[in-house]
Amino acid sequence: MCKDDLIRGSSLLSILLPPAPRPLPSPPLPLGTGHTALLLASGHLNGVVRDHVVRGVVSKSKRLVNTEYIEKDGGVTVTRSTHAEIVQLTVRAVGADGVIHTFTQGDE
Repeated sequence: MCKDDLIRGSSLLSILLPPAPRPLPSPPLPLGTGHTALLLASGHLNGVVRDHVVRGVVSKSKRLVNTEYIEKDGGVTVTRSTHAEIVQLTVRAVGADGVIHTFTQGDE
């Protein structure tokens, strides 16, 4: 009896095999427009959505909010800068006509 036959016949084989993939549950209610937009922007719906191919991208940048100049003893000036992190959402879609549309946060 070869080693492969012993492994196949072992009762412990089921422990070593990966579990079967479980199907994703469907949401209890239909997704709203805001939910779909968040899924698109976060990149979880990249691919074909209805008759468009879409891709969502989230990028971050920093913006200077405030600068303070603090005078300390001995004539030393300390500069304190406060930055805010800006999250920019971008969704690009191409339809069957081949036209690429780009939607960014703040577009009207």
